[in-house]
Amino acid sequence: MNVAIIDIGSGSVGLAGVLLEKDKVPILKFSKRIELTLQEKLDPERLLQESFTAIERVIADMQKGMALAPSSVFCFLSPHLIVSQARNIILNFDKSSTVNSLVINDAVNRELKRFSAGNNSGEVVIEHKIMGVKLNGYETTNLKDRIANRLEISIFFTLAPADILNKIKKQISSSFHNEQVEFHSFSIAHFAILRDIFRAEQNFAFIDIGSEITDVSLVREGVIEKTTSFPLGKNTFIRSIMNKMQVSAPVALSIIKKGGDLVSVSEEWITAIRGAIDSNNFEGKVREKIFILTDKDFSGATSAILNQQLEIKELTSTDLNKFCQNYSGAVDDPFLMVASIFVNKLLN
Repeated sequence: MNVAIIDIGSGSVGLAGVLLEKDKVPILKFSKRIELTLQEKLDPERLLQESFTAIERVIADMQKGMALAPSSVFCFLSPHLIVSQARNIILNFDKSSTVNSLVINDAVNRELKRFSAGNNSGEVVIEHKIMGVKLNGYETTNLKDRIANRLEISIFFTLAPADILNKIKKQISSSFHNEQVEFHSFSIAHFAILRDIFRAEQNFAFIDIGSEITDVSLVREGVIEKTTSFPLGKNTFIRSIMNKMQVSAPVALSIIKKGGDLVSVSEEWITAIRGAIDSNNFEGKVREKIFILTDKDFSGATSAILNQQLEIKELTSTDLNKFCQNYSGAVDDPFLMVASIFVNKLLN
C-alpha cells in the first residue's frame, strides 16, 4: 500500500510517499520539505496562504518523482492550526457496575461534546484517542464486561477549523484525485512513537520545536496530562541574530549552526519551556527524561542550549531508522519519519 504523508508545520511543509506492508517497517520512497518564507514580522494569514502553495508544490514534485498514486493521504497539523487537550474522565459508581467498551465510548462521547461546546463553532474534532483506562485504580486493556466501582479514562482530543480543513482537503483531492484524507495532530504521533520506543519511561516531557512554535507535552504514568504551545521557535532565533548582527536569514542560520550567541532569545525560550513543565507538580519525575524533536538545521543549537539547563534526549534518525527506512535519497526528516511510523501503526 502506498500512502502520502503531509506534515504542515508552522514554517514548512513536508511530504513523504510511503510504502506500507504488513509486518514490515514503513519505507519512504519520496521525501521533500519546503521551507516557507521567513517573515520579519509574522503574519498568520500570509503563513497560511504560503502553506497552501507549498502543499501544491510538494505534491507536484512527488507526482514527478513517484509514479504510484497514494491510496490514502494523512495530514499532520502543527499547533498553530489546531487546539489539543488531554482530559481525564472519572466515573465513580454507587455500587459495583459492569464496565465495557460501550460504557467507555458513552463516557468519551459525552466528554467530546463538552470539549466541542467550549470552543469555536467553526471547529471540528479531527481525532480523539484513548490513551489509557483504569478500573479501581489499576490500568487495564481488557474491557470485556469488567466489574468496577471506579472508572478512569485518559483521552486526547484535537479540534481544527473546518474551513481550513476543507481547503487543505480540496487542494489534496484535486492534486491526487483522492478524497481519502485523514487529519491528525503531530503531538499524538510523537507521543505514540515515544511510548513504543521507550517503553520503560512513564513520566517524561516531550518537546516539538517548529519554525514558529514550540510545543511542550507532559506525560505522567504513560499518558499525556497536559500540552502547551508558545510562539517561540527556530525562526525566533534567526530573527534575533538578523536584528542583532544586521545579517540576512541564511547567514543568521549559518551562525546558529556554528553555535553563535543565542543568549538573548534562549533565556526567554527556556523560561517558557520551564514554565510549561513546572506548571504541574510532577514531583521531579518529569525531569528524568525530556525528549526533543527538531529539524537538522536547529538540532545542534537546541542541544547546546537545553543541555545547559535541562537533561534532554534528542530523538534522531538513529533512533527512528530502526522503525522506518528512508529510500527517498533525501536527508532524513524526523518529522516525516515519526508520522510514517505512526500511520504504519494505525493501519497495521
